[in-house]
Amino acid sequence: MRTHLVLSTLLLASLATAGPIEVTPHLLFDGTVGNDNVAGPRLASESGFPYAVFQVRGVGPFGVGPGLVVLQELRADGEPIGPARWIDATTSAGLPDASGEFVVFARPDVGDVALFQKTILQTFSGTLAGSPGTLEQARISGSDVVAGSDVGFVLADNIFGAFVPAVVRGPVPFSEGPEIDAGLMVWQERVSGLEAAVRAQEIGGGSFFVFSGNLADGFDEVDPAVWREQVAFGLIDTSTGLGDIVLRDIGADTTRTYSLGFAGLGELALTRDFLGFEADDANGVQQAYLMRLSDGELLQLTQGPLGGGDVDVFGDLVTYVSGQQAFVGQIGEGAQPVPEPGTLVLCGFAAAGFWLRRRRS
Repeated sequence: MRTHLVLSTLLLASLATAGPIEVTPHLLFDGTVGNDNVAGPRLASESGFPYAVFQVRGVGPFGVGPGLVVLQELRADGEPIGPARWIDATTSAGLPDASGEFVVFARPDVGDVALFQKTILQTFSGTLAGSPGTLEQARISGSDVVAGSDVGFVLADNIFGAFVPAVVRGPVPFSEGPEIDAGLMVWQERVSGLEAAVRAQEIGGGSFFVFSGNLADGFDEVDPAVWREQVAFGLIDTSTGLGDIVLRDIGADTTRTYSLGFAGLGELALTRDFLGFEADDANGVQQAYLMRLSDGELLQLTQGPLGGGDVDVFGDLVTYVSGQQAFVGQIGEGAQPVPEPGTLVLCGFAAAGFWLRRRRS
């Protein structure tokens, strides 16, 4: 009973002060001008100054051209500063990632991961070079870089000194999409044709299931995102295809489930109190969404037949793609009147029951 009362009290304060999510978007890149596809925008900050990186691929009569990596400096509210900077225009580059002053991107045709340093405007080739397999999407956090390859995840845990790239997972079990933050990497894997499960590994440590349970329970755990010791992932009912979101705090050993029932749920991105993701709208069109974790408040970022996705969140900024355009904006909250005391009590206990509900034992 004490746990219920404490949780209710905390949620009362949150519900009394939180307003609806508001985002005023700025145009980050307009691919309609040159008939380009824009994909995978990621946000980062160098010395407190935010910026975005993303991939641009030209659309021509014979399909989509090579991937190019673009960097755009931003103001605190997400408004672009000056022209975009083309980091890599000579090779087919994978989706980029950034941390501090460094940008990484895989170059499958070269067989390495390139590292771009903003302060000196120079690209270093050969990061993770000589690693086995064909390198694909790369991710960076601090001095740690991980990249997917056809033989598993390749990790370098000290890119600024001497290091030996090591395969840390795969190719059996089949694993997808490593994400990394603050020394913790997460991914989804499928064992012997069973349902997908999310695993995590501390850099230099062993791996473990993020959410313990039976791999044949009728649910897929997909597209994990990580921020510090928190891991979010989609929980998909394999019989219906509908998904909810689970937030697992590894340090605090707590779990929250957000009941959404969305089709096409995936591509999660996590930071502090906000989660970005993709899901189908009522018309079956994939759209971009932003959710506040403290109360489950939702904002649909994209509308209409063009759809959207590729959401990333960082600090109080969110970026996403809609059609051939990318946007970035600052996350804010609208004013909301404080509910009457009676309403507070009802909302508090209802919310407490919501947070304590578990989808899986």
